[in-house]
Amino acid sequence: METGRPDEGISTLTQVIDIYRERNDRHGEAVALSNLGIALREAGRFDDAVVAHRQSLVLLRDLDDPQNRGAALNMYGAALQHVDRLDEAITAHREALAVLTKLEDHHGIGGALSNLGGALARTGSLDQASAAFAAAVAIFRELGDEYSEGLAQRNLEQVQRERTTKRPWWPFGRRRARRTEA
Repeated sequence: METGRPDEGISTLTQVIDIYRERNDRHGEAVALSNLGIALREAGRFDDAVVAHRQSLVLLRDLDDPQNRGAALNMYGAALQHVDRLDEAITAHREALAVLTKLEDHHGIGGALSNLGGALARTGSLDQASAAFAAAVAIFRELGDEYSEGLAQRNLEQVQRERTTKRPWWPFGRRRARRTEA
């Protein structure tokens, strides 16, 4: 899938899902639905992304695939944040965190903590958001993932500034959603 051409990627993934369904390959279908959710989110089609991620999760629960389920829960939560379903997003990120912790997937844990921090910050739970981002920073630092550590650190600093300046948290998500609706 070439970047910059989301409609082609979405079309290809939809065809792949159809093939997996024809073959009754539920695992392939679940993974393809999760990838479709990511592509839809990147294309600004947030409601459709939520639906694709939800369908993926249903299949992954039935298949008892905790590794992919943990990642899918985290992506589902990220999609829910884009449609302002923050309580559901927080629940999804916490479920992802529980699954990924049990699997000892440290990078996945860091990602779930970062996404949880973003959702908590958007609800005004800045102390909890700070704790989640700080934990993500520590995990990514331990893993040597400087890029993810930097993102989590930037978000931690933004939450700390918010606590002192009272500026609204996370304006990027709203601007991006408006920009892609046109």
